[in-house]
Amino acid sequence: MKADFSRDSFDPAKHYSRVLQQQGRVMLDADANEQSQIQQYHLRTLARDLIGAYGAPQAAPGFKLALSISSGGVANSVPDLQISAGRMYVHGLMLENESGNVSYFKQPDYTPPVGDGLSEAWDSQGARAAFLYLDVSERLVTALDDAQIREPALAGIDTCQRSKLVWQVKSALLEMDGNSLQAYIDERSSLQSVAQALRWRTENFEQQMHLSANPQFTLYIPGQPSTDHASWERLVQSSREHLSIVEARLQELPAPCQIALQQLQAATPLGLYPKLMDQEQYDSPCLLAPEAAYRGMENHLYRIEIHQVDKEGKPLFWKWSRDNGSLCVALLGLDSAAAAGPGMYALKVDSSRGFAAGDWVEVLDADQELEGSGGQMLRLVRVEPGVLVAEMAAGLEFDLPAPSQRPRVRRWDQRGSKAEENGGVLKFEDDGKAQDVEDGLQICFNNGTCRAGDYWMIPMRVGQTRITDWPLNADGRIDFAAPHGVRHYYAPLGFARRDGNKWDVSLLNSCYRIFQESSEALRQPPPAPSNQPFPSPSGAPEA
Repeated sequence: MKADFSRDSFDPAKHYSRVLQQQGRVMLDADANEQSQIQQYHLRTLARDLIGAYGAPQAAPGFKLALSISSGGVANSVPDLQISAGRMYVHGLMLENESGNVSYFKQPDYTPPVGDGLSEAWDSQGARAAFLYLDVSERLVTALDDAQIREPALAGIDTCQRSKLVWQVKSALLEMDGNSLQAYIDERSSLQSVAQALRWRTENFEQQMHLSANPQFTLYIPGQPSTDHASWERLVQSSREHLSIVEARLQELPAPCQIALQQLQAATPLGLYPKLMDQEQYDSPCLLAPEAAYRGMENHLYRIEIHQVDKEGKPLFWKWSRDNGSLCVALLGLDSAAAAGPGMYALKVDSSRGFAAGDWVEVLDADQELEGSGGQMLRLVRVEPGVLVAEMAAGLEFDLPAPSQRPRVRRWDQRGSKAEENGGVLKFEDDGKAQDVEDGLQICFNNGTCRAGDYWMIPMRVGQTRITDWPLNADGRIDFAAPHGVRHYYAPLGFARRDGNKWDVSLLNSCYRIFQESSEALRQPPPAPSNQPFPSPSGAPEA
């Protein structure tokens, strides 16, 4: 989250239950934020334990998929799907859709890209299927996104920010073809039915075996002259063997929803390792003493963010900020009155405070901010009140976002020849080589995959001689850490496969899960005893 924080001090491994203020002490933003994170963690963990990984409440189930009579896909040829109103919980996060039936192609916080999984499945004429899932993330909301956050009486000064749970129904083309998917589901469903029947029969056999072990108890079954304990033992053993064979086969056939979810998970997430430069690495002998490893003269919360990745999720470029990327202003348009030479653009902003000539800035809109995709990088040539005169890298043209897209300008702090060579960003190196940030702070990346917009936050303080607030390995040393955000949580919904000129409705909600309210479950009467007759020990059980 790109806001002006001092640091993020919450760590669930410390098992803190609350933050306690003391009289006459300085109140920090990190303390207040940690208190809310502690409460949030406890509530979400409770919901996760009670509900499971995902589920919709029986009273108001939301995010069910249904056919729509309209078309909304590429060239209006792909039949649309409707997303039902209601609630759903994903990893303890409560999601709400109060807007009624929402179009898949016109979601509040997501517009499917051209050629997404649903469109490709439709074009395959039923040969391929699309996996539909709910993607949940938590995002920062500022006054640039919601003007009501800002108090008008403060004349434009911002105060606190907000975080928001964002839900997006997305699709991905399934690796399994459509015919194989249907056959796989049918086989697994058949095995589940057989396994359930075998469990019931094994339980009955075991009950009869225990009864026959009592010498004072005479068991009578119509049509059978007598029973003995050894016969029941043989039946129990045989039934258990049949059940183990079926369950072993089910283990080889995991739920198709879980198989599809594995496509979304990074096999090896990208890791970052921060370090402080050794004194002998410094270029000048006129620097501070060796124990003053961090040479910065101010306290900062550094933000390392991935700017761009390739199709396989391998990072290509990254950028950094010493204030967590919090300096961001609204882009109002181009100022035609400001003098700008060839290849330069006069960006009219609501405030130019904090910007300086030579800074690299990023121009992006609200959708790019939400998706984490990198925007256009420009270098500032001149700063005037309310105007930023900037130039693009050689050979690139500036594309001004529409006002309806809520464009913005954010400052980043990388400079030097390496940023110049790559149009304002830094080239990614995954060989473990230390890359300089500033004032003795260095970072190393390992070899992994990520998303554009993934980030790490590194708090640094004046005179700091070691890295703090970072995970340690088993030896107590600083270790590579996965991105601090943006965290994504997924809930499978179902599959979409073309059936003639419509979608096959039998698969749309095949992964959907509903849970019963606790109070309703307590009111339910106990299950009635089974009216199935007890089996006799004669004959072998059927598989």
